[in-house]
Amino acid sequence: MRRRARKLVVLIAMLLIAASGAAGRGRDEARARALLTVEGEVIELDSAAAEGGLSVVMVTLSTDRADLKLLLAPAETLAEIGFEVRVGDALRAHVFRERDEATPLKVHRVLNMTAKTMVRLRTLHLRPVWNDVGAWRGGDCRPAPEKGREAPGPRGPGPGGRGGGPGSGR
Repeated sequence: MRRRARKLVVLIAMLLIAASGAAGRGRDEARARALLTVEGEVIELDSAAAEGGLSVVMVTLSTDRADLKLLLAPAETLAEIGFEVRVGDALRAHVFRERDEATPLKVHRVLNMTAKTMVRLRTLHLRPVWNDVGAWRGGDCRPAPEKGREAPGPRGPGPGGRGGGPGSGR
Protein backbone atom coordinates (compact mmCIF):
# COMPACT_ATOMS: atom_id res chain seq x y z
CA MET A 1 0.00 0.00 0.00
CA ARG A 2 2.81 2.45 0.88
CA ARG A 3 4.54 1.61 -2.37
CA ARG A 4 1.40 2.53 -4.36
CA ALA A 5 1.05 5.76 -2.38
CA ARG A 6 4.66 6.70 -3.21
CA LYS A 7 4.11 5.94 -6.89
CA LEU A 8 0.96 8.06 -6.87
CA VAL A 9 2.80 10.98 -5.23
CA VAL A 10 5.61 10.72 -7.80
CA LEU A 11 3.09 10.57 -10.66
CA ILE A 12 1.21 13.63 -9.37
CA ALA A 13 4.50 15.55 -8.96
CA MET A 14 5.51 14.67 -12.54
CA LEU A 15 2.13 15.82 -13.87
CA LEU A 16 2.37 19.11 -11.95
CA ILE A 17 5.88 19.76 -13.26
CA ALA A 18 4.79 19.01 -16.83
CA ALA A 19 1.74 21.25 -16.47
CA SER A 20 3.77 24.15 -15.08
CA GLY A 21 6.24 23.84 -17.99
CA ALA A 22 3.40 23.92 -20.49
CA ALA A 23 1.91 26.96 -18.78
CA GLY A 24 5.28 28.71 -18.91
CA ARG A 25 5.62 27.99 -22.61
CA GLY A 26 2.09 29.29 -23.12
CA ARG A 27 2.94 32.56 -21.37
CA ASP A 28 6.12 32.92 -23.45
CA GLU A 29 4.17 32.29 -26.66
CA ALA A 30 1.53 34.82 -25.60
CA ARG A 31 4.27 37.37 -24.88
CA ALA A 32 5.86 36.74 -28.28
CA ARG A 33 2.49 37.25 -29.96
CA ALA A 34 2.01 40.43 -27.93
CA LEU A 35 4.99 42.04 -29.70
CA LEU A 36 4.17 44.00 -32.80
CA THR A 37 6.63 45.48 -35.29
CA VAL A 38 5.87 49.03 -36.40
CA GLU A 39 7.75 51.19 -38.85
CA GLY A 40 7.39 54.80 -39.84
CA GLU A 41 8.62 58.38 -39.60
CA VAL A 42 8.87 60.40 -36.39
CA ILE A 43 6.52 63.37 -36.71
CA GLU A 44 6.56 64.60 -33.10
CA LEU A 45 8.70 64.36 -29.96
CA ASP A 46 7.13 64.75 -26.53
CA SER A 47 7.38 63.29 -23.04
CA ALA A 48 5.01 61.25 -20.91
CA ALA A 49 4.99 59.54 -17.52
CA ALA A 50 5.85 55.85 -17.69
CA GLU A 51 7.32 53.19 -15.38
CA GLY A 52 7.94 54.47 -11.87
CA GLY A 53 6.42 57.83 -12.76
CA LEU A 54 9.56 58.82 -14.67
CA SER A 55 9.18 61.10 -17.66
CA VAL A 56 10.19 59.28 -20.85
CA VAL A 57 10.56 60.37 -24.45
CA MET A 58 7.36 59.76 -26.38
CA VAL A 59 7.51 59.81 -30.17
CA THR A 60 4.60 60.00 -32.54
CA LEU A 61 5.32 57.65 -35.41
CA SER A 62 3.49 58.11 -38.70
CA THR A 63 2.92 54.63 -40.16
CA ASP A 64 1.05 53.56 -43.26
CA ARG A 65 -1.95 52.65 -41.07
CA ALA A 66 -2.10 55.30 -38.34
CA ASP A 67 -0.11 57.65 -36.14
CA LEU A 68 1.16 55.76 -33.09
CA LYS A 69 2.55 57.07 -29.81
CA LEU A 70 5.61 55.10 -28.62
CA LEU A 71 7.21 55.31 -25.15
CA LEU A 72 11.00 55.08 -25.28
CA ALA A 73 13.13 55.85 -22.19
CA PRO A 74 14.06 58.90 -20.09
CA ALA A 75 15.77 61.57 -22.24
CA GLU A 76 18.85 61.59 -19.99
CA THR A 77 19.13 57.81 -20.32
CA LEU A 78 18.96 57.94 -24.11
CA ALA A 79 21.60 60.69 -24.15
CA GLU A 80 23.82 58.65 -21.80
CA ILE A 81 23.91 55.72 -24.23
CA GLY A 82 24.09 57.84 -27.37
CA PHE A 83 20.70 56.96 -28.84
CA GLU A 84 19.15 59.97 -30.56
CA VAL A 85 15.75 60.44 -32.16
CA ARG A 86 14.76 63.48 -34.19
CA VAL A 87 11.66 64.53 -36.08
CA GLY A 88 11.95 63.03 -39.56
CA ASP A 89 13.91 59.92 -38.46
CA ALA A 90 12.74 56.56 -39.78
CA LEU A 91 12.17 54.06 -36.94
CA ARG A 92 11.38 50.36 -36.76
CA ALA A 93 10.28 49.25 -33.30
CA HIS A 94 9.13 46.10 -31.57
CA VAL A 95 6.34 47.28 -29.26
CA PHE A 96 4.02 45.65 -26.77
CA ARG A 97 0.37 45.66 -27.80
CA GLU A 98 -2.09 47.48 -25.57
CA ARG A 99 -5.78 46.71 -25.18
CA ASP A 100 -6.70 50.36 -25.28
CA GLU A 101 -5.73 51.97 -28.59
CA ALA A 102 -5.32 55.38 -26.91
CA THR A 103 -2.56 54.07 -24.61
CA PRO A 104 0.98 54.79 -25.87
CA LEU A 105 2.90 51.65 -26.78
CA LYS A 106 5.93 50.65 -24.71
CA VAL A 107 8.94 49.87 -26.89
CA HIS A 108 10.87 46.64 -26.42
CA ARG A 109 13.56 47.36 -29.04
CA VAL A 110 13.99 50.22 -31.49
CA LEU A 111 16.08 50.71 -34.61
CA ASN A 112 16.70 54.25 -35.82
CA MET A 113 17.16 53.53 -39.53
CA THR A 114 18.23 57.14 -40.20
CA ALA A 115 21.01 57.22 -37.58
CA LYS A 116 21.68 53.48 -38.02
CA THR A 117 21.57 52.75 -34.27
CA MET A 118 19.60 50.21 -32.30
CA VAL A 119 18.85 49.67 -28.60
CA ARG A 120 16.75 47.40 -26.38
CA LEU A 121 14.72 49.42 -23.87
CA ARG A 122 12.61 46.79 -22.10
CA THR A 123 12.82 43.07 -21.46
CA LEU A 124 10.21 40.67 -22.80
CA HIS A 125 8.67 40.89 -19.31
CA LEU A 126 8.10 44.64 -19.87
CA ARG A 127 10.81 45.60 -17.36
CA PRO A 128 12.71 48.75 -18.35
CA VAL A 129 16.48 48.42 -18.59
CA TRP A 130 16.99 51.62 -16.61
CA ASN A 131 16.49 51.88 -12.85
CA ASP A 132 13.93 53.89 -10.89
CA VAL A 133 15.97 57.09 -11.17
CA GLY A 134 16.68 56.69 -14.88
CA ALA A 135 20.23 55.27 -14.68
CA TRP A 136 21.00 52.88 -17.54
CA ARG A 137 21.39 49.16 -16.71
CA GLY A 138 21.22 47.72 -20.23
CA GLY A 139 23.66 47.09 -23.02
CA ASP A 140 25.24 49.62 -25.30
CA CYS A 141 23.47 51.42 -28.08
CA ARG A 142 24.95 49.65 -31.07
CA PRO A 143 25.25 50.20 -34.79
CA ALA A 144 22.45 48.68 -36.81
CA PRO A 145 23.45 45.62 -38.84
CA GLU A 146 24.16 46.26 -42.50
CA LYS A 147 22.03 44.45 -45.03
CA GLY A 148 23.58 41.10 -45.89
CA ARG A 149 25.88 41.09 -42.84
CA GLU A 150 25.24 39.65 -39.42
CA ALA A 151 25.47 41.90 -36.41
CA PRO A 152 28.30 41.14 -34.00
CA GLY A 153 27.14 38.84 -31.25
CA PRO A 154 28.01 39.08 -27.57
CA ARG A 155 31.11 36.93 -28.14
CA GLY A 156 32.57 38.89 -31.01
CA PRO A 157 32.09 39.19 -34.75
CA GLY A 158 30.25 36.65 -36.85
CA PRO A 159 28.09 33.72 -35.91
CA GLY A 160 30.87 31.67 -34.28
CA GLY A 161 32.19 34.23 -31.82
CA ARG A 162 35.77 33.77 -30.62
CA GLY A 163 35.50 30.11 -29.65
CA GLY A 164 37.77 27.36 -30.94
CA GLY A 165 34.95 25.05 -32.03
CA PRO A 166 34.29 23.58 -35.46
CA GLY A 167 34.52 26.12 -38.25
CA SER A 168 36.66 28.52 -36.22
CA GLY A 169 39.76 27.93 -38.36
CA ARG A 170 41.87 27.19 -35.30
